[in-house]
Amino acid sequence: MLLAACAQESTGNPEDYPSRSIRLISPFPAGSSNDTLARLYGKCVETKLGQSVLVENRGGGNGTIGMNEVIRAKPDGYTLAQATTSTGVIAPMLTPDAGYNAKSLVPIGATSTTPSVLLVSPTSPITSLSQLISADDHVVVATSGPATSSGLNVKGLVDNYGLKADQIAYGSLGEGQRGLAHGDYDLLVAPSGKPVVKAIRSGEVRVLAVTADHRPDYLAEVPTLAELGYGAGQLPGPGIVTYWAAPSRTHPMVLDKLSRTLTTCTTDEQVLSVVGDNSPDPDLDGPHVAELLAETEKALVDLVRR
Repeated sequence: MLLAACAQESTGNPEDYPSRSIRLISPFPAGSSNDTLARLYGKCVETKLGQSVLVENRGGGNGTIGMNEVIRAKPDGYTLAQATTSTGVIAPMLTPDAGYNAKSLVPIGATSTTPSVLLVSPTSPITSLSQLISADDHVVVATSGPATSSGLNVKGLVDNYGLKADQIAYGSLGEGQRGLAHGDYDLLVAPSGKPVVKAIRSGEVRVLAVTADHRPDYLAEVPTLAELGYGAGQLPGPGIVTYWAAPSRTHPMVLDKLSRTLTTCTTDEQVLSVVGDNSPDPDLDGPHVAELLAETEKALVDLVRR
């Protein structure tokens, strides 16, 4: 009886969920792609559940600051995270004082899946990934940071295939694309969202490979790293997964309601008009995201400990 009363006090009546506003923490700054997705899906969920979804930005620490805020919150479904493969798995694996691990939060469902692409300038003498790998001189590679999926994409090539690279972090995707155009670095590893795909189609950049385990339909002409013989140490699955997550011990009934609502939003016309080709498979619900994160952790454990 006492345990039941404590659970009721912590989570409220799950049958009445939600009875007030929901906080959705984006662990990145306002205006980032994560923030855009959080607000887009937040508005959709808000409409379907009849309660406000308030997006709050808590950037810093490769996303660990925002993630910790959600982990410390009551497991009542009223504080959620817009997490990513990087913040959910990679950052805690690479950051000893991150304060959490991949199981500290429970995935609710995916909001996007985005493989990264390896890009060079259209005027670059580098025309293939094999040429890049075999280069005698060090190449300067721009990623979103060493404790991110793109940083580990490069580490996989360095550790497994001998790529000689000096890695630097770009502040924003726009900055990364401008730096590539200006010759500040030789290679850019970036998510294949709409701006990057547009740049590929227009010839502003040349794409060497995609990091997913299969070619996405919108880049069907681009080979994967594995197809080119450089797949060791890379992320499994469709690439970077962005997903909603809740603190562990959140009531299953609350998680189920959020998951079903989020899944309907993946096929919402307004959401699709923005997310486009990076929309997740509707089957990528909470349990399937959790499986993919576990596979990612297993695949990268040896790589990140080197």
